[in-house]
Amino acid sequence: MVDYLPSTTGAPGGPSPRQLEALLQEACQQSIKGYENAYKLTFYFALLAMVLGALVPGWPFTWEGRASRVEPSEASGAEPSVPIAD
Repeated sequence: MVDYLPSTTGAPGGPSPRQLEALLQEACQQSIKGYENAYKLTFYFALLAMVLGALVPGWPFTWEGRASRVEPSEASGAEPSVPIAD
C-alpha cells in the first residue's frame, strides 16, 4: 500500500499524519451525507412537481374550456335569476 501522507506535516505542533487522515475521512463522510440529503430533497420536490402537474387543466383528461362552466343565461347577457342588490 502506498502512503500518500508525508511522515511530517512540516509545521511544528500541527496534526499528525494519522490525525490528518482521520480529518480527511470525516470530511469525506460529511460530504457524502450532504449529497445524500440534497438528492433526497430534490426527489421530494420532483414528486411534488408531479402531483402539481397532474392538477393542470387538460391533463391527463380533456379540458372543455371555460365556456362549458358558464351558464347559458349568463353568457347571453340576460338578467340573472337572483336580483343583485346595489
